[in-house]
Amino acid sequence: MSKARDLANFSAATGVVDADIGVNVQAYDATLLNDADIGSTVQAYDATILVDADIGSTVASTAANTFTDKQTMTAVKITTGAGAAKVLTSDAYGDATWEAPAVGFVNPMTTGGDVMYGGASGNATRLANGTASQILTSAGGTSAPTWATPAAGGFVLGTAVAGSYINSVTFSGIPSGTSQIVVSLSNVKTSGAYRALVTIGDSGGNQGSGYLGSGSRIRGTAVASLIISDGFGIYNTDSGSRFSGSMTLVLHDDSTNTWTASGVVGSDNTSFPATTFQTAGSKSLSQELVSVKVAMQTGSFESGTINIAYI
Repeated sequence: MSKARDLANFSAATGVVDADIGVNVQAYDATLLNDADIGSTVQAYDATILVDADIGSTVASTAANTFTDKQTMTAVKITTGAGAAKVLTSDAYGDATWEAPAVGFVNPMTTGGDVMYGGASGNATRLANGTASQILTSAGGTSAPTWATPAAGGFVLGTAVAGSYINSVTFSGIPSGTSQIVVSLSNVKTSGAYRALVTIGDSGGNQGSGYLGSGSRIRGTAVASLIISDGFGIYNTDSGSRFSGSMTLVLHDDSTNTWTASGVVGSDNTSFPATTFQTAGSKSLSQELVSVKVAMQTGSFESGTINIAYI
């Protein structure tokens, strides 16, 4: 069949090859229709394979299993799952259907500088920008992050206290997390040849016992030492001397609140050979350290200043 406008009727068109312009093919079982050209009309109950159906061809079939090399289709209508704003989806077998589109990402941001983090169930959540110089801080676990002002760097200096005929000076309110404290004495004069003691305390108060350590006096080439258990002691044996120096306290173990201490102070008393006093020891508290006390074992501080710095 090569002439235009020919009509071919078959009960079983097993091979229709090169159906030209205007040809109409009608068959109960069109097994193979090859090269149905422009304007051809193919009607079949079971169109198994239709190859190279060109522009304007019409194919009508109740079971069209395979179409290959389809050049132009002006309209396609798929009714399975049809609905407004749906997307065409294929299953594993190539069957097409209309499905609702998956919910996409919803941007929670509203303002420049916003930060996004995982909120409840990991949902995208907005954290507004902090203020200048703040840092993003984690609270751990699934808690939301926050903006915080960073701690000041370096040591925090206390307020110097004048040793004007007082027996002791207590520096309280030392913040949680402190790991190092420096006790400093500047030109401090004592009322007699008595030890000066540095003691530490927790919320239960300053502790006056249980210290493990000793103090030494080095005068010229002579050395004298003493075991001291009631504080970190300065082994002073001189009356009327003035002392300057420092003692450093270091948190050794935060699980037992154990602190160690070491320090050196020097005397300006010219009545004796050059003299320094050294001390070292350790002390454990029941709770976190909150205060430091500097006191005379007997007598008082008569002049000079005492201070601390901590970090």
